[in-house]
Amino acid sequence: MKYAALIFAILAVVFGTLYFMKTKEMNETVASLTNKANQLETSVSEKDSQIETLNGQISTLTDEVTNQNTTIDSLNGTIADRNAEISTLNMNSNLRKWQIDQLTSNLSDKNATIKTLNETVANYETTLGTMGEYNREIEGLLVQASDLLVKIGELNSTIESGKETPSAESDAAVSGEAIENAVPAGEEIPAADDTDAAQNPDETNVAEEAVTVIDLSTDSAAAETGTEIPEEALTRSPLSQRLLDMLEQNPGLEEQLKASIARAAEINPDPETNPVQSIEALLDYMDASVTRIPEVEGENFAGKQERHYLAWLLDQPLEELAESGMARPTVRYLEPVSLWLDEVSNTFNEYLISEASWSPAIYEALLQLPEWNLNKDWYEAAENWKSLRDFYTRRLAGPMARPVAVPEDNTVIVAPADSASREVLAIREDGGIVSPAADLAASEVTVAQILGTEGADVAPLFNGGTLTYMTLNDNDYHHFHSPVSGTVTAVYQIPAAGGAGTVITWDPEKKQYVRDACSLSWLTSEGRGVVVIESDAGTMALIPVDNGMISGLEFGEEIKPGKELSKGDEIGCFLFGGSDIVMLFEGKAGFTLTEKPADEADAETGHLLCGEEYGRITAETPAATPAESTTDESSTEAPAAAAEEADSTEAPAAAAEEADSTEAPAAAAEEADSTEAPAAAAEEADSTEAPAAAAEEANSTEAPDAAAEPAPAKNEAEATVSAE
Repeated sequence: MKYAALIFAILAVVFGTLYFMKTKEMNETVASLTNKANQLETSVSEKDSQIETLNGQISTLTDEVTNQNTTIDSLNGTIADRNAEISTLNMNSNLRKWQIDQLTSNLSDKNATIKTLNETVANYETTLGTMGEYNREIEGLLVQASDLLVKIGELNSTIESGKETPSAESDAAVSGEAIENAVPAGEEIPAADDTDAAQNPDETNVAEEAVTVIDLSTDSAAAETGTEIPEEALTRSPLSQRLLDMLEQNPGLEEQLKASIARAAEINPDPETNPVQSIEALLDYMDASVTRIPEVEGENFAGKQERHYLAWLLDQPLEELAESGMARPTVRYLEPVSLWLDEVSNTFNEYLISEASWSPAIYEALLQLPEWNLNKDWYEAAENWKSLRDFYTRRLAGPMARPVAVPEDNTVIVAPADSASREVLAIREDGGIVSPAADLAASEVTVAQILGTEGADVAPLFNGGTLTYMTLNDNDYHHFHSPVSGTVTAVYQIPAAGGAGTVITWDPEKKQYVRDACSLSWLTSEGRGVVVIESDAGTMALIPVDNGMISGLEFGEEIKPGKELSKGDEIGCFLFGGSDIVMLFEGKAGFTLTEKPADEADAETGHLLCGEEYGRITAETPAATPAESTTDESSTEAPAAAAEEADSTEAPAAAAEEADSTEAPAAAAEEADSTEAPAAAAEEADSTEAPAAAAEEANSTEAPDAAAEPAPAKNEAEATVSAE
């Protein structure tokens, strides 16, 4: 038992030890498996997190793919729409092409028809001409036959009275053969020989009457009236023929035209300067004038006088038109005539652009005249001038040919073109303007009329402001440039009023047809352009005016609202003929004229080159005093930019103060004792030379360019100003 217990104990220990060891091993295995399970669980959790992240990315990508598919579908729809539109456009294009082909075909047919008609008309005219010649020959033969029949009757009477039979030669002279062969014009029927003459004295006397054959080489009407019709009158120019048609289609117009011509002849009876004394002469004049190469007369072309002359000829007031309601009671304003004058202008313009209008002779003549300045390096190469239009609108060789004064200062206004300053006028607060040279209320115009309906909004800005205008001679550079830097707010053109325009008068002293200097009607009746410019010195308007029914003007393609201009930038050009530049300034701008005359010009009509200083803006200066029309010789008021007389104590802007004055406006002269002169002020009292726009003091012996003479003298000077 003792051993059995010992063995049991030993077995128990062994089994216990084994159990413990096995349990420990199993626990370690379980712990290891648990640890692995935990690691796997962590790994699974991480994988789940990654899967969720990937699922989110997949979802996002799926959304993006969906959006892209939607976009693609939309684009496909748009492409389909565009394809449909393209298909429609292609169909329309094909339709238009077909229509164009049809129109082209129709046009070709029409051209062929017109050509055929022209040929028919030409053949008809040729036939008419031939028939006219035949008629004239027949008329001549009939006259010859009539005269010969008279002689035959006389000879038959002689024979019947028992006289001896005429000689064979006399017989031949009166035979049918003589009539048939028609004695040539101006020749005489031969008399009988001396023997027969001695035997038949009565017959000899008959023969010696020498029947003269009349030559009717003009027209049967000429034979009836005794008036010869020039052969060239039978083939008139298109303009002359249009005038004839117009007279035929408008009963009464011919008598009115005759009355206008007659009235013109009373004013200027000289046939050298007034060659049109009848409608026939007007037709001859028109045949020759439209395509006549203009001759050079000093600074101008003779062609300008021809256009002024035609306007004057048709602009004679007639009593029968006094109640017509037209701007002037003259033939020129009648609708058929004004339309015809437009045709005259257009025909002349077509001629100007043709090479026939230019010749080496004209260029050589101009080159020899220093006033045309072609010997200077101002202009482009002469090879560019193929027509008179090319020459007239010639460009500068470069910007240095016309440098700009103080380009960075907008208070300095520069001349917009080569031109002569004519007048500076004050604008009343109601917008009215009256020339100081005029004494008729009818001469008044308004800013609103000048700017037209398109400028109605901006017109009030210039009430109380200043109007200034300059004229260009034919020899001037005819492009116009911006006088300030600023922004274009408006640009447009206003056509001439009913084909009419400036009132032209005859100046017997100058022997020229000139614009009526006492009337401002040209500001509202002539064709003109308007460019409104806003700058830091205020709003101003540049108004190029094309006078005299001659050609016109054009703006550069880039000159549109919103265009930024630098001072001196080109705006446009005059194409030919009379030209003026008008500028309007706001009242608050206080414009003052400071232009200086060129060396070759006198003090009243100082000439400037484009880009030279013309005037100044003085914002602190009050608006110019409105000009008042007066005929009182003792008046002490002068228009804006005119100097006061010696006794005056008050001056408007740009006028000089007297020597004793104690207050000077901007741009006026300082007192005699002043030691400091402002810009554009006059020299002291003892000075004998004044700068531009400053008036001389009371003791000065030389007037500035902008100063006005006493009223009567100024009126006389203004009345003789001849604008182009």
